[in-house]
Amino acid sequence: MVLDASVLAKLFVREPLSEHAHALVRAHSRFHAPALVRVEVSSAITRKVRRGELTAGQAEASLALWAEFRRLSHLRLDDDGDLLPAAERLSLDLRHPLADCLYLAAAERHRVPLVTADRPFVDALAGRFPSVRHLDAAGP
Repeated sequence: MVLDASVLAKLFVREPLSEHAHALVRAHSRFHAPALVRVEVSSAITRKVRRGELTAGQAEASLALWAEFRRLSHLRLDDDGDLLPAAERLSLDLRHPLADCLYLAAAERHRVPLVTADRPFVDALAGRFPSVRHLDAAGP
């Protein structure tokens, strides 16, 4: 399956649905994501410092765990450039942000579900992309 940054970030900072994200990762052995996910998860962690939700030390620990996860896990990163033409078409067709459409393009390329914690994204795709699932409904 493809996991987006909204799901993966929950593995490294406590947020609503973090338990769901951990259960999903424990239950599956292989994941895909566009390479952009490296920046997006790191950005989500550092943003929590700016908002006062984490200390710099907590963020550094979370970033180290994120780096270790990428190195040790079965997360396969797809080259953003390879996904870009399909993502651009999806973005134009759906009138949705290109970054989100990179994840959708990866899911279509691998013919696997996309799991996200982004409810508006799931709602925007309802009916057209039944393999897109919200984290709370993805199950382990």
